[in-house]
Amino acid sequence: MSPSHDPHERLKSAPILALAPRLPDDLWFGVESSIYLSDKTFVEPDLCIFRRELKSHDVKGPDLLLVIEVADSSLTFDRGTKALLCASSSVRELWVIDATRVTSVHTGPTGVGWSNVREVLLTETLRAAALPGLEVRVADLGQS
Repeated sequence: MSPSHDPHERLKSAPILALAPRLPDDLWFGVESSIYLSDKTFVEPDLCIFRRELKSHDVKGPDLLLVIEVADSSLTFDRGTKALLCASSSVRELWVIDATRVTSVHTGPTGVGWSNVREVLLTETLRAAALPGLEVRVADLGQS
């Protein structure tokens, strides 16, 4: 993995600032948490949301309500290999936020991919399927 640079760091901070205040108290917002999707699959998603009662070392794929990857140079990997790992590990939902601020929303995990992948444009709103009421406009994820 290559080192993060300023645009990636700024874009990664935007969902934290936008979503963290809206999370219910029983949820945890992990930042670069070390997660074993399964016994053999280890990842460090940029951001993830799971039940607060779980310790990060106990979280498995199905416990992840939302994984958010911020991509610039890693876009192909995040939309491809990492998305397949998440789907095959039953992560509930994956957002891949492109540095151009077009977001790929992956829902309906299956053993071989996602049943639904759609692009959410800058003028649209992201809504987490497993987290009713948690939403943010893609435009609000802009770099400051």
